[in-house]
Amino acid sequence: MMIDVIRNTMIIHVMRYTMMIEVLRNTMMIVVLRNTMMIEVIRNTMIIHVIRYTVMIEVIRNAMMLEIYHDDRGNKIYHDDRGNKIFHDNRGNKKYYDERGNKKYHDDRGNKKYHDDSGNKKYHDDRGNEIYHDDRGTKKYHDDSGTKKYHDDRGNKKYHDYTCNKIYHDDRGNKIYHDDKGNKKYHDDRGNKIYHNDRGNIFILYYFVF
Repeated sequence: MMIDVIRNTMIIHVMRYTMMIEVLRNTMMIVVLRNTMMIEVIRNTMIIHVIRYTVMIEVIRNAMMLEIYHDDRGNKIYHDDRGNKIFHDNRGNKKYYDERGNKKYHDDRGNKKYHDDSGNKKYHDDRGNEIYHDDRGTKKYHDDSGTKKYHDDRGNKKYHDYTCNKIYHDDRGNKIYHDDKGNKKYHDDRGNKIYHNDRGNIFILYYFVF
């Protein structure tokens, strides 16, 4: 009987250990499943974050590519390829600003039009010389030394010297001086004055000291 008791006791221990092993195995399986689920959740979360950041980067890139700014009045400000700001007015005409902040206007032909502080338009010719227009539309030219050059209605150039005397040039480039009465005054190479009367006769004036 003792042998039976011992055998039954051993069977009970074996069954108990078997059950404990089964419990441990199930517990380990549950832990593995739980860890696997956590890993899956983390992976899905990371994928969602990657998609969200990708969308944000795409939105930022699109905003940078557009580069359209609005000023305080709601007018659109565009930037050209060189980074210079181009402003459009209400009529669609482009307004450019130089490095000094002066406004530059371009017409349909690409010619630049400048405005001074008083609102007068300044035009530049093909050679880069500045052409000024007064209120009546008469063109005024300035040379590099600041001397004003005027053109009359027929296109003849009128020059002013430093003493404000008017100097006219003929087609051959010879200087023609006019006095207050409208008589033409010519100067020769030696500086002697030559006067013309109404008939075209030349009078040469010499001064002799006796």
